[in-house]
Amino acid sequence: MLKINKDFNLKVISLIMAVLFVFNSTVYGIDLPRNISSKLRAPFTTQSKPERLREGMAAMLDTSSLTPREHQLLNSAFSSFFTGFDNIRQDIRIAGSQELADIDPENDLRSLNGLKVYIITEEQLRKALADHTDANEREIYYLVNNLISHPGRFRTQEGKPRAINLFILEKYYTAIRGLNVELKSIWAKHEREHLENIDFTETNIANTYPLDEVVKPLGHFKKPKANDKRALKEAVDLITREVKKPNRPRPLLVFIDGDARVGKTVLADDITLLLPDGISCKVFSIDDYHRVEYITGDLLAYLEQYGGETIREYWDYGEAAIDINALIKSGGFDLIIIEGLNSLFVESKLVEPYVKFDIKIHVIADRETREYIFMKRFPERTRGMEDYLTRYVQRYSPEIVRYDIVIDNSLINYNDIVIQKEGHAAINSGL
Repeated sequence: MLKINKDFNLKVISLIMAVLFVFNSTVYGIDLPRNISSKLRAPFTTQSKPERLREGMAAMLDTSSLTPREHQLLNSAFSSFFTGFDNIRQDIRIAGSQELADIDPENDLRSLNGLKVYIITEEQLRKALADHTDANEREIYYLVNNLISHPGRFRTQEGKPRAINLFILEKYYTAIRGLNVELKSIWAKHEREHLENIDFTETNIANTYPLDEVVKPLGHFKKPKANDKRALKEAVDLITREVKKPNRPRPLLVFIDGDARVGKTVLADDITLLLPDGISCKVFSIDDYHRVEYITGDLLAYLEQYGGETIREYWDYGEAAIDINALIKSGGFDLIIIEGLNSLFVESKLVEPYVKFDIKIHVIADRETREYIFMKRFPERTRGMEDYLTRYVQRYSPEIVRYDIVIDNSLINYNDIVIQKEGHAAINSGL
């Protein structure tokens, strides 16, 4: 009886599998020839596009890497500059041979077969992002004000490279043309490396052809990036008033603290950008005193057997205080900004003479903002973000320390106001 039931069950199962196989084979057999191209091609903007622009890296004024979403937004925006198969719109300027030679002194880009360089205006990029993507105001402002150039490849429906191109903002084309030969060549080699090795990351290429020295002369294009410009202006005004007080015996000491990835360094950079001319400022980062020690020897064997941390991580606040004291004594600065996680720890170590911070600024941000900043800083580290954001939390809060200013740098607080820098034309703020 058991044998009969077993044979019967096997037959039933076999019959069900056969029916499923035949049904699915029929469906796939009908569907595949008609739709194989559109189903296997990764979408660029819409499936109706005959080809897509593969995601490439970009030269950015803040030297950061683009997030995957920023890549997608730019690729969609650039796609709107073309009509039909690959015809560029008439209002998009194509760089001539002499224009390209002016920014490519060693023929790094011009030797690439099929390269086309498109020079676009800020307004063209802004309109493309607004009309052809779902970018919000903050994202549009960041990309328009930080993008220098963006390499990419056109590919056929089969995914084969067919043409290469380089988009460059008009104002940065003019600025690069005015650089010396060495800096022009670094930029050109950097972009060539992207075009020849499209899968390389920005970090890979920056190790060989870093853009730090290239963007320094372009610093006058920089704009404040903190989300809450009103609070930023309040901080700048307070610091300016205090630093200008007569008979100050030492530099004004400002410290900025807050959890990891809330925008402490960004805020310090924004303050230095907006300070009136004539104020000498030094930004001192506590992150430079981050130390990691690996346990070795018998202790390592013990920890591996019985459990425990085999890496010791800490910030050497004592060493940081020594260097800050040296800066104070040097008399070379009107203002010293100390920024970093738990930077208040340094205060008790500022001896010879013992001094206290004059202005205390605390930066906070919601989870969405911290994740966004994390991805900007570590675009390839999708793992470990949770541990990072929860591990690096500062030990002080507004309830414990009497801060002079608390700045909420959350994305939701983004506002765009015109900030008047003393003695200069107004600066349009932007991320």
